[in-house]
Amino acid sequence: VQLAAASIVTVGAIALGAWLTVSRLRQRELQAELILACERGAQHERLAQLGAGLAHETKNPLGIVRGLAQSIGGAPQADEHVRRLAGEIVDEADRTVGRINSFLTLARPKEVELRTVDVDAFFEHMRMLVQPEADRRSVTLTVNGDRQHIVADEDLLRRAVLNLLVNAIRASEGGGAVAARALRDGDTTTLEVRDDGCGITPEDLPRVTEPYFTRFEGGTGLGLSIVEQIARAHGWGLKIASEVGEGTQVSLRGMKRVECAHDG
Repeated sequence: VQLAAASIVTVGAIALGAWLTVSRLRQRELQAELILACERGAQHERLAQLGAGLAHETKNPLGIVRGLAQSIGGAPQADEHVRRLAGEIVDEADRTVGRINSFLTLARPKEVELRTVDVDAFFEHMRMLVQPEADRRSVTLTVNGDRQHIVADEDLLRRAVLNLLVNAIRASEGGGAVAARALRDGDTTTLEVRDDGCGITPEDLPRVTEPYFTRFEGGTGLGLSIVEQIARAHGWGLKIASEVGEGTQVSLRGMKRVECAHDG
């Protein structure tokens, strides 16, 4: 009996020693991972600061180039060819500034400033912004706020939904349809942008929120990355569902809804 008890104690001691050894090794691994994460975080912050400085220094001369091109194109002696070239310079400067602004949004996100947003008025404003692009690409655009009010940073929400609408319109070019609507989900609201465009392949779908991944010629690849960042900053969920040839549905979920006296 004593021998058996001693054996049990010995086995227990060995097991405890092994567990302590594994535990210490795991603690060291976690400490190393934490140090590495901190170093990467500091490096990311430094890169963000450098990128923001570079972007700022780039936007200023671009503004000068844009102004000069407008002056050249608007000069009385400018012929049609000169006006066309000057217009292309202005357009390219605007596109470049847009890319820089997207980078700045991704690298240095602003603080979330919450307020009550009237979804009907918000959607109508967004519709007016993108309607010319929808008309140019022969896309039918509809919006429906369902008389709802939500709590959000309206400026960030505008950036997110603008990206979603522009992507949907591009994907539906040539007779497609895009719909933006608010859906009630329990005590929260979901904003959904749906199109019946080309859809996203199963291979590309997991990558669409990666920075600089794009399926469109001339795209920056930052749109859905920014949408994901804005959703995360608010504590919302982002769901993307798509089928090739059927279209894509992107949902911002879990928005806090505010019931107003005139809401339905």
